[in-house]
Amino acid sequence: RNPRLVYLYDFLKKKGLDVSIITCDFSHNERIMRNTIKYKEEHEDYNIFFLHGYKYKKSVSIKRFMSQKKFANELKTWLRRNGNNYDAFYCPQPTSEATNVVEDYCANSNKKVIIDVRDIWPEAMKMFIKNDYLYTAIFGNYKKMVNKAYSRADAVVGVSEEYVSLALSVNKKSKDTAIVYQGVDVDEFDRGVAEFSSNIDKPKNEFWITYAGKLGESYDLNTVIDGVKELYNKGYTNLRFLILGKGPSEEKIRQHVSSSNAEAFVLFLVYKTYKEMALLALGGIPSAA
Repeated sequence: RNPRLVYLYDFLKKKGLDVSIITCDFSHNERIMRNTIKYKEEHEDYNIFFLHGYKYKKSVSIKRFMSQKKFANELKTWLRRNGNNYDAFYCPQPTSEATNVVEDYCANSNKKVIIDVRDIWPEAMKMFIKNDYLYTAIFGNYKKMVNKAYSRADAVVGVSEEYVSLALSVNKKSKDTAIVYQGVDVDEFDRGVAEFSSNIDKPKNEFWITYAGKLGESYDLNTVIDGVKELYNKGYTNLRFLILGKGPSEEKIRQHVSSSNAEAFVLFLVYKTYKEMALLALGGIPSAA
């Protein structure tokens, strides 16, 4: 589940609008094909369309780009059959390939396209490819595709001023922009505090360091683990490092914990709801994995 997307879906539904989610049958975060039938049964309140994409293991790989291309082609077919039922389309960025398909479809109609820039591609790839000439050679055409998607949006949303400004640098038509930072549903969090306030079981002498987010290549959690281990070995045995989330690097991180003999102070808690995160903040421990 994508909290940002689900929040927007719920918000629009409460306003009385008909809303659908079009997504891929391959989970990027977990690197597995979704059981779409089971998923729909478990989320029957949501109108979800699953389109096919290919499996891939690495975030930066030919297979991932092939998967994006496959999804975009599936989306093109889906729009021809179903697109007329909708007045507007909300497109997370990346991927620009899918966004361009939507913008092509909407080009000769009154349908609107809103983009939500949550990550910047191909700029994010610079952490993997340091050489500027090589970076330009590999991603030059991809950057043109991204700018095309940015430039045709009717409205621009982003998780930071930097991301919105990047899109607006090539978009001269959008009059509506918004910066919506990544965050939590405070009301839901507060409800969790009220619900779980009697379940506090954190030992008073323990000091917790908590990470909540994607377990991906962009976040060097192994260094944090090594730092906590160094302090632990110096006698600070009350330290605990709690990890909430899943992602492509999870198995590598678990292997690092095992090879570093860090199981005594590292705890994996996988995905948690805002309510469960509230319990964690209060000192309670949701069921571990």
